[in-house]
Amino acid sequence: MLEELTNKEDMFRFGMKVNEVEQLRAKGYNPYSFYQADQELKCVCDMIRDGYFNRENPTLFHGIYNNLVNHDHYMLLADYRAYIIAQDKVSRHYAVSLQSLILQILFTDGKFANFYGFRVQPDGRRCR
Repeated sequence: MLEELTNKEDMFRFGMKVNEVEQLRAKGYNPYSFYQADQELKCVCDMIRDGYFNRENPTLFHGIYNNLVNHDHYMLLADYRAYIIAQDKVSRHYAVSLQSLILQILFTDGKFANFYGFRVQPDGRRCR
């Protein structure tokens, strides 16, 4: 399993579980209702429809728009908001991780620490 190969804090799950997909499909999934209910999602879909991503051929992605808003077999619109929330968590997690890594490099390795005006004492204290 993937979770066994990675740190749990680096795993970010999102979206519906299998039983939720089955329930939504049984009720009659209507992607258009998700499109209408989420202003940000609607804006993104409208950008696809309106040719924002290909100015030379603005109708190129009309098929994608039509499929998402009217069919959406994979229920991408239903999972959109959960994806956005998870992506925000990922961004915050890795921003903090990157900051921590930079600080570790700057403050524990004498060469980098000295370059930035810090000296690392043998006992681990840092001073300017």
